[in-house]
Amino acid sequence: MKIKLFLLSICLTNLTYSQTGKYGVAIRLSGFECSFSDTLEKYAAPAFKIMNEIFNSDQFRDSIKKITFAATNKWKNKTAIPGTEVLAELDKHKNDEWKLIMKEKSGALGETVPGDDKTKAYLENILYDMCRADDPCKFPFEYALAVNLCHEFMHHIGYVHHKNPKDTTPIPSNPYNCKDVFYDPSVYPKDIAYRTGWIVYDIFVVRFATKK
Repeated sequence: MKIKLFLLSICLTNLTYSQTGKYGVAIRLSGFECSFSDTLEKYAAPAFKIMNEIFNSDQFRDSIKKITFAATNKWKNKTAIPGTEVLAELDKHKNDEWKLIMKEKSGALGETVPGDDKTKAYLENILYDMCRADDPCKFPFEYALAVNLCHEFMHHIGYVHHKNPKDTTPIPSNPYNCKDVFYDPSVYPKDIAYRTGWIVYDIFVVRFATKK
């Protein structure tokens, strides 16, 4: 059976919406820009709400705590970074403001310069990756956007890829009928931003996917 989508009780036009939780993460949406559509702004505030809920959740934090990452933070000279340090760095930025710029398509789901006050999301890439109608693991768009935002926020706070991921290997078998889901096994174990995106994706698969 399909897992029911809970209702988002939120004012969709509030561009400075934030949601604090147990850990006080309240990343604020400072603005929205989209040159090709007048209908996408309504997803921005819910996506930020979902991102904050994830970053405040024990489920996400317990997953990060278990991992020792490679030193992909360009601001530090280290060989490894424990997950607890990643969370501490996240919490230093828990009240940041971020502008969301929506673009049509690119070679990635999003793009963020470390330390910048804006991020780009690519609509067609996100839709194809997580919202396809024929995929039993499809998400509502605001959740797919939130997956990307969680990944990109790790870039925002300084964690960069040690090499560009090449998603060529199918995910391991699971009780869901996910279609066309690939990952880079060489990057997955220790890349902070990449692994963050997958952790959030897996949380939402359990919430929305149709089981076999």
